Amino acid sequence: MMELKESHFPEKYNPVWESLKTDDDYGKTSFELLKEVSMTVTLLVSTIPDTPFKRNEAIRRALIKRLSLLGKSLLSDVSCNSGYQQLQITRQIFEIAANYIYLSGDDEKYSRHSAFINQSLAEEKDNLTVIASKIKERGGDTWPIEERMRKSIERVAEAAGVGLDSVPSIKQTGWPNSFERLKEISSAAYPAYRGSSSALHGGWSTLLLQDLTRIGDDSFSLERNDSYAKVQTMSVANIIIAETAIHYLEHEGTDIEKEWFLSRLEDLRDRARKLDNLHEKFMQTD
Repeated sequence: MMELKESHFPEKYNPVWESLKTDDDYGKTSFELLKEVSMTVTLLVSTIPDTPFKRNEAIRRALIKRLSLLGKSLLSDVSCNSGYQQLQITRQIFEIAANYIYLSGDDEKYSRHSAFINQSLAEEKDNLTVIASKIKERGGDTWPIEERMRKSIERVAEAAGVGLDSVPSIKQTGWPNSFERLKEISSAAYPAYRGSSSALHGGWSTLLLQDLTRIGDDSFSLERNDSYAKVQTMSVANIIIAETAIHYLEHEGTDIEKEWFLSRLEDLRDRARKLDNLHEKFMQTD
């Protein structure tokens, strides 16, 4: 584990709140906060010891690591790709945050962790069923890629300490749907999560917002010159990343981690919330 120094941390971004007059002003502020929170949580992950963890603890810590990498991916997308993938990345951030927070509230039997494992393995087991049916259709002829897939799925189950024969059907795993898990974050999380569904699946609303410009009543152009990066999406990502990292510190952080990171992340979260509230008022009066 690295020894922390004050110089390792990103400089605190202090917006002049009264000077935020345009959407570009809010966008710049949200981006600067995204840089700060991404760098801070990445630094937090670097403090996690290199020693091996048992399966369930490894799952939770891997989710925090993934959260930090998604924050960096969002930062890169906004910087280099005008935010074209920001909705898809933010949806993943919601999913990872919800999974971590849900798993961190597990019981002594670790039933939630077991359901998490079984949900993934049940999906893999379904793939084996499809492969088996295709092999049967060909009279028993197995393709090399099918054999590799079968072995890969067996390795995934073996690493989890679970036999595939004991894995229940997807409907019987006990893993709650996204609506139930996202309630652990907030009552407002699910609508925001669902709002990115069109982007993930290439739906009409995303094409209209990101890829088309309406010309007249029934014509559309493929030309678009505006940025895809949106203040609301970055602000939500900032809040979720910071709040999940805070949750991690409160439940699993060491005293040293709390000393270095907790107040910083709480302050970051509060600044992101303030920006989100101010921007909402700005949007209502625009």
